[in-house]
Amino acid sequence: MGKTINVKNLYLSEITEGESELTFGKPEIVPGLRKATRKPTISKGVQYGDGKLDDIESSKTSYEIAMDHNDIPQKWRAWFEGLSITNGVESGSSGDKAKPFAMGWEIEKTKGVRELIWFIYCKANPIEDTDEQREDNIKISNDTVTITAFEHESVGRYYTKINSKNEEVTDKMLQDFFTKVQTTDTIGTPEAAGTLE
Repeated sequence: MGKTINVKNLYLSEITEGESELTFGKPEIVPGLRKATRKPTISKGVQYGDGKLDDIESSKTSYEIAMDHNDIPQKWRAWFEGLSITNGVESGSSGDKAKPFAMGWEIEKTKGVRELIWFIYCKANPIEDTDEQREDNIKISNDTVTITAFEHESVGRYYTKINSKNEEVTDKMLQDFFTKVQTTDTIGTPEAAGTLE
C-alpha cells in the first residue's frame, strides 16, 4: 500500500439539496491542507449464548474527519457554519446551520503511489481557532475543523476512492477524479457533473 509522505490538493464542492437529489457545485481547490485524519464511527451489537459471547456485529454509521488547514477562506468558513457575510462583514448567530458539502484530497505515498478520495456528503462543526501572542518564537496559527461524512440515501456510499497502484486505475481516471464529485464506480468527466438523481 505504501506509506503516506504527503497530503495535498484539498477540493471542496457546495451541495444543494432537493427533495430526492443532490446538486454539486464545481469543485474548488483550497490550498493549505496540513492534515486530514479519517476515522469510521462504529455501531456494535453483541450476542450471548450459553453464558458466553457468541457473536459480534459492527457497522459503520459515519466517518469523522479531523482537518488541519493553514487558513480556510472566509467563503468556506461561512459555508461550513452557515454564517452570514454582508458587505464584507461576517456575523454569526444561534440560527446558523451548517451547510452540506463534498470534500476530497490527494495522498502521496512512497514509490510514486497516489491515492485520491472524495467524501460525498459532509457537514462541519464550527471551526476552532487559536490566537496566540508572539513571544520568543514565531507563532503559526492553523484552523482545525471536525467534519462528519454521512451516507446520503441518494448516493448509498460514504466515499469514492482510487489508488494508482491498482492496475485498473488509468491515467485518465486520475486526471478526471477531481473535476467533479465522483459518486459512482465509473469515474466521470466534467461534462457529466451536476445533479445526482
